[in-house]
Amino acid sequence: MTKKSKKPRKKKPQTSSKSKQRVMTEMPSPSDYDYTRLATTDSSEDEIHEKDRKLKVYIYASELAKIKNWVLLHTDIETGGDLFGLWIDSHTAVVQFALGPGKKCNRYETAFFQDLEYLASAGGYLTAKHGLCNLGQWHSHHQLSLNKPSSGDENTVWGHMPTLGLTRYIVCIANILSRRGNYYAEVNCFLFELDHTKAQLPVVRGKFHTLGLASPVNEHAEIAHVIKQGAESLVESVCDDDGDLEEESCWQTFKRAICSTVRSHTGKVYIFIGFIAVGFIVVATVCLTTKL
Repeated sequence: MTKKSKKPRKKKPQTSSKSKQRVMTEMPSPSDYDYTRLATTDSSEDEIHEKDRKLKVYIYASELAKIKNWVLLHTDIETGGDLFGLWIDSHTAVVQFALGPGKKCNRYETAFFQDLEYLASAGGYLTAKHGLCNLGQWHSHHQLSLNKPSSGDENTVWGHMPTLGLTRYIVCIANILSRRGNYYAEVNCFLFELDHTKAQLPVVRGKFHTLGLASPVNEHAEIAHVIKQGAESLVESVCDDDGDLEEESCWQTFKRAICSTVRSHTGKVYIFIGFIAVGFIVVATVCLTTKL
């Protein structure tokens, strides 16, 4: 009786035990704090694949409402501010606080410049005392037909990222739109990212995921007091009796002012057209009178 020879077992290929690296954020001390610093991952080991670059931005409804309110205060010039929160991973962020413009900001029809003293003071407090990161910034394109970063926006961001040691940065663009005679603000988010060689990756449009409640950071009394110092204006979110945010009411406060602005311009056009029509009537009457 011959023994059957056992077939050699195939060795299973060894799989890497590396799991996706999650970003760890530390609370910086006031002495070494850089308010533009972001928590970053070491991307030198693994290449960034385009299919994995899907930006998700979780934002408290109170902070999104604040941004929309600030946008609707300026219907024909840009305004802006900064975003503070935490990175969950390389392409997922949570916005816990939206900072508005400072008193010394400069705004134009196609440009906005934040008050850097206010950003350093308020941003420094948020990171040093509450461990938040400066995730990026937001600004408006008001009623311009551009719902994404302009070429000037891209040049500015790309130019500053290497200098500040950043590998990723979120830019939110807000626009004023109309629907059935009502004016409202719409906000879109975008990711600027450098790979391990510091090469610029294509800008990615992200997606907001709204957390339907007020941010606990926004409700903090001490934070409110500090942020108020140097702020150009403060806006509030409106909540119902159950504490849920009434986002619709956030822009209704300013709807009348915006509508009146639009009506005033429309009225001027109608008046101009009226003058032209009267002129034609007068000319026609004179011609007819001359012929008779």
